[in-house]
Amino acid sequence: LRDAPYEATANVFNTAVTENVDFILLSGDLIDMRQSSPFTVKFLLDQFASLNAAGIPIYWISGELDKRSYWSKGITFPENVILFGSSGIESHQSQSTNGFQYTIVGSSFDGERSINTSMFAGFGDATQTTIAACYGDVEIGDQQSNLVYWACGGLDEARRIESGSVEINYTGTPQPRKSTSSSSGCVLVSISNDNVVVTSDMSVAAMHWLTLSVNFGIEDSLSVIQEHCISLLKAALDRRQDESLLLKLQINVANGHYLVGPRQYTIEPIVDSLIRSLQRISPHVMVGEITVNNSM
Repeated sequence: LRDAPYEATANVFNTAVTENVDFILLSGDLIDMRQSSPFTVKFLLDQFASLNAAGIPIYWISGELDKRSYWSKGITFPENVILFGSSGIESHQSQSTNGFQYTIVGSSFDGERSINTSMFAGFGDATQTTIAACYGDVEIGDQQSNLVYWACGGLDEARRIESGSVEINYTGTPQPRKSTSSSSGCVLVSISNDNVVVTSDMSVAAMHWLTLSVNFGIEDSLSVIQEHCISLLKAALDRRQDESLLLKLQINVANGHYLVGPRQYTIEPIVDSLIRSLQRISPHVMVGEITVNNSM
């Protein structure tokens, strides 16, 4: 579980190489530079270097956690890394090896999370492919611009905000830490010569959340609860055999059941017993959370 964020991050960069992308766009908070170890910093630099060896440019919008001022001045990035400044919107034009011409416009986090799309008015035109990149809380303004795609960072969960022809895209984190997260953390964006955009969410997480909810009556014993939970988990594993899973199990029992009644038993030993039973099913399952609720 500790290594899952590293594996998910590596999967993002490996996906870029496998898909032979023209470039990769990073939208901030790659690591928390105030708490990161030398191992974490080296790991990220190694990922940058792998894309440099593959000839893939990296456009990087830094966020609150990874802004340039937190990095040691002795750390240098590979030549394929273009880190945007935070003092204003920058524009970087380039051309891929297959002749695809594009422009990235954007700005790193400057201490203010509020961003209005009108700030980008005047960038881009209908004859070129221009992509906007930013970090923070984006509001769609009145002034429009000819930007083909908006890539934004600053949210842990994936989100799309639409208004008219403008669509703001947050990819979220590659490795969700909460069972409620709806995040792929990696989006493959294809843009045609006439600027038609097609997106594909790429699954890069090393651990995937599996949420199961089960209801029991007042007479159901612990053995019945265990057997039913195990049966439910086995059925779910048949559908997700190749994934490493974090299980969130919600046990809903009727009012008056001994697990939640006035003479409530100590739940910890019961939960521990259930965890041991669940973990014997598959080495690919880790129990992240078990809750016992009164369903009435």
